Amino acid sequence: MTKAPKFSAEEIAALVESENACDFSPVQAKALDFMRTMLEQTVKEQPTLKPCAEFSADIRLMRFLRANAWDCNGAWKEYCEAIKFRRDRHMDSVRDQIVTANKAFFEGGSVLHNLYLHPASTKAQRVQPRMFTKPVAGGHEILLDRHGNLVMIECPGTIDYAGIFELGTAGWSESTIW
Repeated sequence: MTKAPKFSAEEIAALVESENACDFSPVQAKALDFMRTMLEQTVKEQPTLKPCAEFSADIRLMRFLRANAWDCNGAWKEYCEAIKFRRDRHMDSVRDQIVTANKAFFEGGSVLHNLYLHPASTKAQRVQPRMFTKPVAGGHEILLDRHGNLVMIECPGTIDYAGIFELGTAGWSESTIW
């Protein structure tokens, strides 16, 4: 079993202050090495837990480390639960279907053509309105802030709770994931 690195208060302060998401300091690299090693060992023991490339990228691993205040064991535990959640809900298959249905977008285009791939997605959108796109000729363009981050707008005052109840918990959660 790989031993998680322990950081001094000074190292944690430097980690917390770090603003660059892609240029890793030696201390950050040590934490990332731990996460990568744990992932490699886990996938070797349980191949079904192998996540897609995006979910195993360093930037994703860093999110878990930051969220756990650089507690490597805590970050690993949360990340491992996340990859189990993704496996159990076939998230990589969902991802593949979305990419296939919107191939031009994922090859550099700016328009998504197919937003609702799950049979209940359209109904879920009606009962809990949310948007991350704007309609344009030929499809939907994603909403981005001035820094290029995805913007998701939810409309909580318009939620149809009876409609969510009608969809059922499993149907509603599955359709919103898709």
